Amino acid sequence: MKGYQLKITIKGSSPPIWRRVIVPEKISFEDLDNVIEYIFGWTHDHLFSFVIPKERIYFNGPSEAGDEEAVQEGIDRWFYEKAKIIYTYDFGDDWEHTILVEKILDYDKRYPQVVKFKGPNMIEDCGGIWGFYDVIDQAEPFEMEKVNEYLKAHMKFSKFEGSTYPEDYGLPYSEKEMYEELRKYLKTMAGAGGEENFEDFGELEPEESLEEVFKNYKKDDLLEIARDANLPKPARFKKAELAQWLKNSLLESGQFRKVLTESTQEEVGFFQEAIEEKGIYIQAELVSVSPLLSFYCGLRDGEFLTVPKDVEEKFRKIYTGSFQRELERHWELFGYCKSAVYLYGVISLEDLAKIYRGYEHKKITAKELADIAARYPGEMTVKDGYLMEEELEEVDLYVRLLEDQEKLPYYLPMDKEDFLRYGEVECQEPDEHTLPMLEFFSEEMDQDMPHSLILYYAVLDSLQKNGEPEECASLAMEYCKETRKGRKIKLTKIIKNLQPYVRTWENRGFTDYEVEAMRTEKQDASRVLADSKKETDKDCKVVAFPGTKKIYPNDPCPCGSGKKYKYCCGRKKK
Repeated sequence: MKGYQLKITIKGSSPPIWRRVIVPEKISFEDLDNVIEYIFGWTHDHLFSFVIPKERIYFNGPSEAGDEEAVQEGIDRWFYEKAKIIYTYDFGDDWEHTILVEKILDYDKRYPQVVKFKGPNMIEDCGGIWGFYDVIDQAEPFEMEKVNEYLKAHMKFSKFEGSTYPEDYGLPYSEKEMYEELRKYLKTMAGAGGEENFEDFGELEPEESLEEVFKNYKKDDLLEIARDANLPKPARFKKAELAQWLKNSLLESGQFRKVLTESTQEEVGFFQEAIEEKGIYIQAELVSVSPLLSFYCGLRDGEFLTVPKDVEEKFRKIYTGSFQRELERHWELFGYCKSAVYLYGVISLEDLAKIYRGYEHKKITAKELADIAARYPGEMTVKDGYLMEEELEEVDLYVRLLEDQEKLPYYLPMDKEDFLRYGEVECQEPDEHTLPMLEFFSEEMDQDMPHSLILYYAVLDSLQKNGEPEECASLAMEYCKETRKGRKIKLTKIIKNLQPYVRTWENRGFTDYEVEAMRTEKQDASRVLADSKKETDKDCKVVAFPGTKKIYPNDPCPCGSGKKYKYCCGRKKK
């Protein structure tokens, strides 16, 4: 039996409020909600939801309409090491929790246990995270021993085996188990022609060599791989010779390292998972756009990814600790680049370097960021010292966008994790302002949740780039093959209502609502200062004097000694 070690953190809490908890496998999202609510002190008085950002999947808790998606879905399919899930409690106060799957471990209990924590219990109906800090003195302390006693006594979960998604997505609830069940079933059907079908599925074990994979390809496909990998033009080989030459060329250490360096963290994660699990189910579209997965792996029946044994052996040799750290540095910088491009559309490399230094407190140069961006063509581009989304390079659209942005600061979340999440999911996640549109697609346009999310993100993407609500509504109606004018009018109104809460390029990542609030605050501050100055000038004579200038350690000491400040008066202050 196994369990999941989770770190669950309240978004926006500073210092962070979190719980590290181990939960057993084979529980539902509703079970997980019960755990989260108890260990944070919530009282089940409000609705909740789970969002799987990378999959853009959304699970509701039980609602007034009787929907129970979280009851019907198990956690196992979505929980893998380093997976992130967003849990929201109370759509009014909008308590967002980030769930990080830290590791998967052996765990033979059917109840959860908290192993570490920071921060008190939460308080209901206090206005969200900012209101919480006004009343934090009233928060009850978290008592781990008592909590664990309660969890052991009252939260022993039976095994949950159901799932609503495998049939819709073509992905098994448990990949290896489902595959084995299929093999057993086909064996029992051997007398009725099942044996032939069984042979078509092949063995679960990966291929011995990459050359074996290539033998199933057409010669033109092998030549295309050679071109895409920028390999020297091959000689006039026969197909078998070409397969051997291509295998040797791709497994050359420098070439393999180059492909790994240009791969995303997600792609390398799939690759490693396929090695450890002896194959994984995956969408063919993800494989086709990844040189690592399409050049170095086999894909059976268009969905089962395997890593040949000679590829695995070579990977283990070159994936050293130092190379892994190098890749992690690349991925970290790439994450900053992606988040900046998503939020701002365009940003100077110097400004992005400042943002990175502000979050990480580590050195970085604009050139390093430019080099990273160059490794991922198609994701972004660099021109004239600016990092931007590729479409902005056309006819210098980025110049006009920079003019529109000129007087605004960059939107920067308090926590770097929140900043980087925008690059990870490349979307603005549902909140109380945008949920009505998602519900409209689901309930009134009769779209299932995956298609509702597709529409939701398409509309937000258009609004982010200055799209008009009427145009967004028309595109959504066309997608749904909906022609009723009343529906379009209602959808347009919903989109207009949420538009002020969408993060846009023109606002450098801020929403219209936030920009207006900043302007109002600035005007109020200016008015107060002006009125104050008038009153001061009228009532008294004040001689203005300059503020104290900050003195740095290597500056000349202001006492006139001629020594550096750190060796003179600066030393006396210590």
